[in-house]
Amino acid sequence: MADLLRKCEEHSIQMGYWWNPSKCVILDNQPQTTEYAIYEQALPQATAFTYLGILFNPGGHLDPEKLVQSNIFKAMSTMNVLSSIGINPSGFSKLLCSRFYAQIVRPQMEYRIAINCFNHSLLKSLEEAQDKCILHQRSSMIQGKTSRLLSSRRSTITLNPILWLPMTHEERSRCIRWRLGWLPGGAPKPCPYHPNNNLSRRHAISCLNTHRRLCMPEAIVDPMSFLLNMLPTRTFVPSSIALSWTCRWPVICSILHELDQLQHYTIIPYKTPHGQKLIE
Repeated sequence: MADLLRKCEEHSIQMGYWWNPSKCVILDNQPQTTEYAIYEQALPQATAFTYLGILFNPGGHLDPEKLVQSNIFKAMSTMNVLSSIGINPSGFSKLLCSRFYAQIVRPQMEYRIAINCFNHSLLKSLEEAQDKCILHQRSSMIQGKTSRLLSSRRSTITLNPILWLPMTHEERSRCIRWRLGWLPGGAPKPCPYHPNNNLSRRHAISCLNTHRRLCMPEAIVDPMSFLLNMLPTRTFVPSSIALSWTCRWPVICSILHELDQLQHYTIIPYKTPHGQKLIE
């Protein structure tokens, strides 16, 4: 080690650069009696060393477990701060909140991941932390069985049109709530029309005659999610597709509005006809 340090010192003098002794550490689990130095400055000894936020163990090995713990802690702390200053679905649009997450929180979660090797357990911890961030403050409402939600997901990974297509704030909120699997109001309540049944997604589909009103076959279990998956992903669409949405989109918005009223046991007024902003 002393020879290596001497060669490093000689090379730096020849090439005209300078090592910073304050950023150099001798990593070793065992205490050393020999004192190492560069430029006649003693180098400290340690069992671990952090450089640019990356933790190194003796032998120059990275510590992926502590890296994951650090990234998760920073990301969750940032989410709490963003939420406290109003960057949440109640303060900003869903699209803007998702962009805040992608630009600020996600890089903290993924920092230094590319240069590490992770086992299944560590990868699962990262995924769970990411889920907590995305579902922040709403996770308790959508826990439980998710197989039906997964079966209703979009077939391609892209920005969901619900987040950017023109619609009222109430319509967008109801669509997102339906896709997330929880109804307005959070906890299930008895259906006003059928007091012996809770107003669940399955019951709402049959209670509000969703299949008949949307002209969808009974073989499709969740016609609402099926049609929401078919929303156009581009601004300009063929006239035939636009015509079909002119008929179905107002019905979808009307059904979700009726469901909102059933859940809150009240009449909820609306200022514009259902689905008008998208149709225009």
